[in-house]
Amino acid sequence: MGSLIRENEAVMGTRSDSSLLVWLVMGILAIVALCSMFFVINHRSTVSGLSNTGEIVIGADGFSPATLRIKKGSVVTWNNRGLDQHELAADQSELGLGNGQLLEIGDSYTYRFTNAGTYTYYDADNPNAFKGTVIVE
Repeated sequence: MGSLIRENEAVMGTRSDSSLLVWLVMGILAIVALCSMFFVINHRSTVSGLSNTGEIVIGADGFSPATLRIKKGSVVTWNNRGLDQHELAADQSELGLGNGQLLEIGDSYTYRFTNAGTYTYYDADNPNAFKGTVIVE
């Protein structure tokens, strides 16, 4: 009977050690996953030239970002989050804006860039203060 108790204690001790090891490994993996997510989020917000989508916010101070780098074939959306309407315009007819695209508060305009190049755009009502550039590589 004594040997049975010792075998049981040995198995229980091993089970506890392996459980502790499993929890330790899971904890380390969770920390690595969180750090990776933080890096991806930070990297994406600071490196705007690598994505297939882009967002330009129209606010009280102009376009943000003022310059956006994207890949050919990317989709860009201008979102009017300001307190006034804005008329998005461009000198290049490729942007599909024609004589301008009126964006009321909360409105958006989306365009897919199929050709490489540098595209400038502005607010037709305030072209000196509200201007921006999309660089398509």
